[in-house]
Amino acid sequence: MAAPAGAGAAATELTALKRLRRLKRERAIIATLALLLCVGAATAAVVFRRPALRACAWIGERPPAAAGALYATFLALWLFCLLPTSLLEIAAGFIFGFWRAFVFSTLGKTLGSLASFGAGSYCRDAVRARFLVGGDQGSYLKGLELALKLEPFPTCLALRLAYLPEAVQNYVPAVFEAPLSAFLAATALGSALYACLWAKLGSQLGSAAEIDSQEMTPERAAFLGIGAISLLAVFGFVHWNTKKTIARFRHLQTSATAADDSDDQRTRPPPAAAPGKSPGPSKCPSPTMPSSMV
Repeated sequence: MAAPAGAGAAATELTALKRLRRLKRERAIIATLALLLCVGAATAAVVFRRPALRACAWIGERPPAAAGALYATFLALWLFCLLPTSLLEIAAGFIFGFWRAFVFSTLGKTLGSLASFGAGSYCRDAVRARFLVGGDQGSYLKGLELALKLEPFPTCLALRLAYLPEAVQNYVPAVFEAPLSAFLAATALGSALYACLWAKLGSQLGSAAEIDSQEMTPERAAFLGIGAISLLAVFGFVHWNTKKTIARFRHLQTSATAADDSDDQRTRPPPAAAPGKSPGPSKCPSPTMPSSMV
């Protein structure tokens, strides 16, 4: 005997609910691992800062062209490993001077970001299957995805200017399919801005010991303030764009539903007469017979 239709629908709904719960657990685990990875990268940058500074000093002793190429490559690899680059950029300002450090740091960060973007694009399908499939349209991830598709350059630039981990700045646009041209333009602009700031700070140091100093100078306080304001701007932009996108989606959904209902009413055939009843007399006036025929 066939199962009732209601029982089948309930079983399907229960299966979908279990799948959604499993996806949420997997998302929480992956998000936790990503957070631990960023914390581990920041810790590694602190642990290995002295060897990194010695490597920069050794690079600075090479001929100018070779030193620039070596430093840009070293910075790109450092960034690709999700390590913060500010310490190396300050060291470059002290070793190379402002202008050379500005050019080399911008080039290295752009190359490292492009490599990270390529790695994120390669893993895109696997990550999207865990974070986006089964999600609702009101999630922030969905809003961020639509922001990167509809307004890619402002969104990528906002991510780039905020004090966010390198993983967020480079891998999130790749996973959410931001155009490469918009990502490259935002990366070059944002990298140049911070390279200018850190190179200026490094070029004003009096000794190499000040590079690793933890003293809060006015310049560092200003940079931290800029980063904090940019971070708030990112969250504000994502929140505003998410609300706007949800409202637009609901409006389009409502309009499409109304259009479908209107089409159904126009194409619906007239109701048939009840069985056993003859159709009533036509209400159309019968043609009047000519008087000559009476």
